[in-house]
Amino acid sequence: MTTQPLRIQLADRSHEVRHQINRRLKHVYIQVRPEGIILKSPGISRKEALELLERQRSWLERKLGEIEPALESTALPGQFAFMGQEYVLKILADSSPGVLRLDHDQLIATLSLHEALCERQDLVLQAIDRFLLAEARSYMHDRLIYWSQRMGLAPSIIRFKRLTSRWGSCSAKDAINLNYRAIQLPPECIDAILVHELAHLRHLNHGAHFWRLVKSQIPDYDARDEVIRHWSRKLL
Repeated sequence: MTTQPLRIQLADRSHEVRHQINRRLKHVYIQVRPEGIILKSPGISRKEALELLERQRSWLERKLGEIEPALESTALPGQFAFMGQEYVLKILADSSPGVLRLDHDQLIATLSLHEALCERQDLVLQAIDRFLLAEARSYMHDRLIYWSQRMGLAPSIIRFKRLTSRWGSCSAKDAINLNYRAIQLPPECIDAILVHELAHLRHLNHGAHFWRLVKSQIPDYDARDEVIRHWSRKLL
């Protein structure tokens, strides 16, 4: 499945639309969620997708109207985790929207938004998600390459996704999917997740040989896994 970003102007705002292409689908689906608009199709062109969204303009505006008041009235997040540390989140009215900066000494995260948007919880959460994805693609990718070379195991493809119930997965075709929100975990826990998924390239199960391989690289894996489980209750 591939994802292509689109944008559509609805009412007085521009909205991002995630176009998810899945060749196994037989029909086109549009979903309006608190986190955004999702278009699922078996594979239509960008032009066709935008024309379809335009035809559904009235319906999209109505659905967004049902969701956004609830979003705007919800309290803004007071903090979020990054690399095992809890950062206090401060919203700054500024002309550089969506920029998130971390003060590692004070453990403060400052998010810049246009003044009129500072109370929009959905935009705050989107900005945090963009930051986490970018950091995961950098840090976690580099660590995966490190462990891949050390273990002599190379995935066919690496994808970063928002997974809702797991930190990673490995397919029979040697593709590794990583939950980019794992960048919120302590570094040693991130390494444990990466080694776990790489080990599946050799053993696509959780048998004795699999665990022997994992613990040959991370002897204290069980202790790290307990920490991961603790964080999972807050993050997944």
